[in-house]
Amino acid sequence: MQSQEDTIEFWPVAEAYVSGPASWPLWTDPGFSYIRLDDATRLDQVGTVVLKLLGAPEPNLSVAAAVDRIVSVAAPMLAGGIEVVVPGGCVVRPGCCSGIEYRHDWRAFLETGESPWTGHDPSPRLERDGGRVRIWSDDTDDKCLIELSVERFIRGLDEVERRLCGFARRLSVWSPSEGECLGRWFLDAFRVAPDATARSTA
Repeated sequence: MQSQEDTIEFWPVAEAYVSGPASWPLWTDPGFSYIRLDDATRLDQVGTVVLKLLGAPEPNLSVAAAVDRIVSVAAPMLAGGIEVVVPGGCVVRPGCCSGIEYRHDWRAFLETGESPWTGHDPSPRLERDGGRVRIWSDDTDDKCLIELSVERFIRGLDEVERRLCGFARRLSVWSPSEGECLGRWFLDAFRVAPDATARSTA
């Protein structure tokens, strides 16, 4: 039988907002929302993430030129982070100025006890109490709480890595000519590993 903890979902997410057009389809009118990243991300949403990786919109820039520019960046940033969801209940989302690149700090938190950077407005916060982890949606009085075992927390972080691997494969579907190169860069640049438990967090 599935336990309540097992229903908790961990997702890598990217901010959907972009400030301008591109030469490829984008997810239109998303507002300030998030895109879940995995092997089923909609192609217009993939295009929006690619534009986020590019930075400033350039409407006349081709996909090939955009990918060339993106893969030249050694230490990229992608606004977003980790979303933790109790289906039908609490949802913890990253705040402003967080990024996918900070997600490894969630694993380091198990060793240091220091809550990772998760952004602001809201400012999610993590606490460890022995074999339990508490994830608060915001560091204010107006917040919800997700509590789970350390073991389930680690499995959730592994889910995030596997989903990011799926998103890298999805890039090849988005652009058969350029996506494979971009997917390889994505895995390397954001230090994605499906067997995340066995990898170093350094």
